[in-house]
Amino acid sequence: MVQTRSMQRKSGGALCGDFVPQRRRTQRIAVREENAETILRDAIDVVFKYLDMRDLHAASQVCSSWNVAAAREATKRSHIQQLLIPHNSEDLANSNSVYHIPAALSVKPCVALFFVESRLIEEFNFGRSDSSLPIARQMGSVRTLAPPMMDNHFENCFMSPVFNVYKQQLPEKLIGMEVSEYTTDKHVAMPKELKQQVTLEAAGSQSILGIFLPKKKELNVRVAWCENFNDDVNDVADNIADQLIFDDLPENYGSAMLVFAQSLAGYFLAEKVVLNVTRKYPSRNEHAWGGLFGNELGATNCQEIDSSIDNKKIFVGLRIASPGLQTWMTVIDCSDRRDEVVQKLQEFRQQVQRKKHTIGLAYGPKFIRPFAKSNIDLFYDGQDVMRAIKGVFTDIGFSGFLNRDSRILISSNAIDEELCQRMSRDKFMTLIVIAYD
Repeated sequence: MVQTRSMQRKSGGALCGDFVPQRRRTQRIAVREENAETILRDAIDVVFKYLDMRDLHAASQVCSSWNVAAAREATKRSHIQQLLIPHNSEDLANSNSVYHIPAALSVKPCVALFFVESRLIEEFNFGRSDSSLPIARQMGSVRTLAPPMMDNHFENCFMSPVFNVYKQQLPEKLIGMEVSEYTTDKHVAMPKELKQQVTLEAAGSQSILGIFLPKKKELNVRVAWCENFNDDVNDVADNIADQLIFDDLPENYGSAMLVFAQSLAGYFLAEKVVLNVTRKYPSRNEHAWGGLFGNELGATNCQEIDSSIDNKKIFVGLRIASPGLQTWMTVIDCSDRRDEVVQKLQEFRQQVQRKKHTIGLAYGPKFIRPFAKSNIDLFYDGQDVMRAIKGVFTDIGFSGFLNRDSRILISSNAIDEELCQRMSRDKFMTLIVIAYD
């Protein structure tokens, strides 16, 4: 006799036990445990998504699973990274630092840009803080009013002890320059030991701002520099431009150029280099960004024994190219009313298309109207302008570099003719956004 399923249920508990195997219950429990692990991992990923790089680095130290999750999130972040590097004058004097840069970066760097505040350089050279320096030194008159016996400190590049410390950690090119001030934001990674000492806004005098370009096959990089020249400036500019030009760059590649000058001679050389490069690529509409930076400018090849590491450079040029790379550039007049500048920034923001790897750079004056701080309709210094920029570009990291003598360098196609005619250069700020996937 064949029993139906209803007859089996009525016939006794044994049959009921056979009808619901115990093994199937075990399988269900195992599935629930696996789902719980997946849910926990997904929850950690969601939380880590909203952490900035310095908090992400701190979270990675908690346990091995958080370290894996932090590494997973770091791969999604921009490969153009910014990092505050803790340093002090004793470290520089002894060419020593315990800080290891590659450990804080998510990708291997190709080119490193170091920005050092003037205050840190003065403390290194004179062993005193700003408050105890002579008045002429505080105002930036380095060569003309410094005592003769101190002038020898400026014959060699201040960057050489910094380079001697860090060139062993970096694979290719290292560029360093002095700025009166720099300003950063939450997109910049701040080491835990530095975060305990200073706020992000006041970090400059106790740290070096590093911007690192990744060593990636699809990112092409060219670097060229000049220490001095006795030949015709046009010939020197042609030679440097040739070093910065990529051979047979595909049409789908975009490019951008950053230029740094140390003196008026370097500034005029940089102008000619920018003009030469843009003339050779008129159809690419390439943007160049930079300016006259401080008294100290250095560059070196990290993998080579560089005999000129102690020598200052008057010009350094950096050109990058990548598939789909785009740049947007504008110039703002810092003497305009605050609402006019904010409106122009908002219009500029609408043009910018944020991509996976996006960075914003600004260069302009440290001082605008030092005695107009009470006038809320006007900007009184460069930091005030940078706060307005960050208020508009909330989703893009912007680093600002401010100098007392802020002669900006731009490509000729970056601004209209009317603005070019009224530019006094010393109260203008130039902004560039570089983005690629």
